[in-house]
Amino acid sequence: IAQVAFDCLCKFKIPYLAPYTNQLRQILTKGELREALTKFDVSQGGGVIDLQHRDQFIPILTRILFGRFTIRNTGRRSAKDNPDARRAAILSFLSELNPDRNEYDSFVYLMVRPFIPSKVSMNIDCSHVGDHEFERKRINLLLAAAKTVT
Repeated sequence: IAQVAFDCLCKFKIPYLAPYTNQLRQILTKGELREALTKFDVSQGGGVIDLQHRDQFIPILTRILFGRFTIRNTGRRSAKDNPDARRAAILSFLSELNPDRNEYDSFVYLMVRPFIPSKVSMNIDCSHVGDHEFERKRINLLLAAAKTVT
């Protein structure tokens, strides 16, 4: 299903997605995830992802990776494609993202989304505050979500 959905997106020739379709297809192909991640350098100094595309491309990439991260079984039993190896490869790949640009945010949001009640707003405008206050607000948001779950 993910391949078909991605093919639909490719039909629109989105400017920030089009240059990376081959890499994303490899990531979506069963058994090729680890190899695709090792060939795809997302570090800011890597130069593979254009700086103009980063802000829009990274959230799409992290959504695709989150889908692959949460899959329990792929039907095949191989050492390359077992869930533990796949998760380790994805987390290792995500470590190359730039925390200063908040590139981890969409992945972390996808991870904690099931625990956040719908009445809690995830839109926090922190452009006017310092980094410490932004981090404090993030922690308070997670604590509020944890309290409603327990």
